[in-house]
Amino acid sequence: MTDALLFREHEAEEIDEWPEYVRKLGKSTLLWIDLERPGDEEIARLGEALELADESLSHLTGHDGGPHLGDFGSYLHVTAFVPRGERHEIHRVDCLVSTSWVVTVRDGPVEVVNELRERAEGAGEVGRLDGLDFLADLLTWVLEGYLRAFEALVNTWPEVRECHMLAGETDFLLKVVAADWDAYQRFLTTQLTTAPNVNHVRSSLAIRSAKWQPGVPVSAE
Repeated sequence: MTDALLFREHEAEEIDEWPEYVRKLGKSTLLWIDLERPGDEEIARLGEALELADESLSHLTGHDGGPHLGDFGSYLHVTAFVPRGERHEIHRVDCLVSTSWVVTVRDGPVEVVNELRERAEGAGEVGRLDGLDFLADLLTWVLEGYLRAFEALVNTWPEVRECHMLAGETDFLLKVVAADWDAYQRFLTTQLTTAPNVNHVRSSLAIRSAKWQPGVPVSAE
């Protein structure tokens, strides 16, 4: 399935025969082509209309590999992985970006793409962006999707009593309570480290508490 949106300065228009618009794109327009579960014919049509490199076409028709960044001069090809569905499973999204068009290719509904489209259709704001700004916006939404997915997952774990997002190298600080060492190890190895959007875990154990005082030492006056 292929959807195409043409963004002008203050409006967005859904179009059917998008290839005929490619040569007419200017500085104040942006064409977004969104393909969901495309077949070989759709990929071939895309490649011909946008003059894509063979490497890009090969990457779009393949289903293996990790995150990818390809610079083909007139456009960039980025492969990202985003959480999808209630179980927040990780799924692939390819994004090809030039100064006047953007292509997203996915194997099913992806919340971050749908949210970005709804926002863009609502205000036509993407029409004031170029392709690179669109890519930056999309990747920001992908990152937000990862964060929201992890926070939702944390809320299903009764062992986690506190969860705090941090600034710096570490994204989250969790306070975990377990009945004993074995229970903690089970949580760590079967829940936390196996979560689809967790790459690194650093664990520390509390030996004893020297002070615990709720509230903050700030005067109300």
